[in-house]
Amino acid sequence: MFLKNKNIIFLFLAQLISYCGDSIFNIALPWFLLEVTGSKVQTGLIATSAYFPALMLGLFAGVFIDKYDHKKIMLISDFFRFALILMIPISIKFNFFSISFIGFIIFFIACFSTLFHPARDCFVPHIVSGKNLPNVNSLIITSGQIAQILGPIFAGIGLSFFGLIHLFTIDAISFLISMIFILLIVSPEKKIRKKENISSLVGIKEGLLYVKKNSGLLVLLFITFLNNLFIMGPAYMGLVIFVRDILLEDMFVFALLETFMGLGMVLGSFFFPLFMKKIKLVNIFFIGILIDGLTFSILFFIKHYMMAVFVLFLHGIGIPLIILSRTIYIQKSIPDYFRGRVFSMVHMSVMGTTAFSIAITGVLLEFIDADLLFLLIGLFASSTVIIGLNAKGFLCLNDNVN
Repeated sequence: MFLKNKNIIFLFLAQLISYCGDSIFNIALPWFLLEVTGSKVQTGLIATSAYFPALMLGLFAGVFIDKYDHKKIMLISDFFRFALILMIPISIKFNFFSISFIGFIIFFIACFSTLFHPARDCFVPHIVSGKNLPNVNSLIITSGQIAQILGPIFAGIGLSFFGLIHLFTIDAISFLISMIFILLIVSPEKKIRKKENISSLVGIKEGLLYVKKNSGLLVLLFITFLNNLFIMGPAYMGLVIFVRDILLEDMFVFALLETFMGLGMVLGSFFFPLFMKKIKLVNIFFIGILIDGLTFSILFFIKHYMMAVFVLFLHGIGIPLIILSRTIYIQKSIPDYFRGRVFSMVHMSVMGTTAFSIAITGVLLEFIDADLLFLLIGLFASSTVIIGLNAKGFLCLNDNVN
């Protein structure tokens, strides 16, 4: 059984701890920025600095990941994220804090995240057999969803005992603990290939040509880009405003919504391996997009936080269906030589478009209410399924996945 593999357990625990820190960070940051700046637009613009690195560096990161040891990349990424996040409470303590400094810190944290996540997804097939990939990927992504449940609880406890600022300290420590668990992983060095010393530009060109020739993969990346352009900004920035301005509630309710969305994601991850036995991978992807978008549209009709909790729970179910179907397709059908570049392109599509989505959301929320925004973007996001249904190459994604 794959759970007897200690490497998988260590990777799961590393991700669980660091994701708990991320969950705390994602709750603390927008609330902190809104308190300091008092501006939705400025908060949105500062938050975008967490997403530009993926757009700017994603292609170079992919070549780097394909050339070097994945475990070492993860360790280096965790160390620098620990050090950078710790600079936020230190800067406030010693009075060299500024909004531009926070933007600078967030930008460089994201630079190392741009390396970590694709490296991890490339590393997984080297520590587990192909037949166990659906279960192991579900387990890894579940670590993030459990963290989304525990993170708000820890954030609430931390807020009561240590204050808002030291929520960032807790996040920093989580990366230090993650490093320890990753160090315990025994790297299967004989299985990991050593690539020839190609230049970054040549590696980028190779990766782009590979994607261009693979029509199904090209459509997958385009749908990912477009869907996240609609979804991510409102999910990150709009939900805070929705709680404050529409539901007229406080940070506790925001944390509650995040917790139940995490519960929904756990449920979706749990059922994913079962769905794969009966439903085509591409259809699971479509179902996830429809749930993801339409549940956001339903928020237009919600005026009480308990109903919002239920809707966000349903919304959470769709998220792992999208992520896992996309991840498993890449791990099983993309050659190891290109896998880092492809995962980096996916990460770039998700995180890069999020930068623009958050910035646009911040501006739109100055002119329209958050509930109307959710209605519109939910419908637009769901409509991206139409692109996949009309792309023959995309509908045949399963042909290469055994």
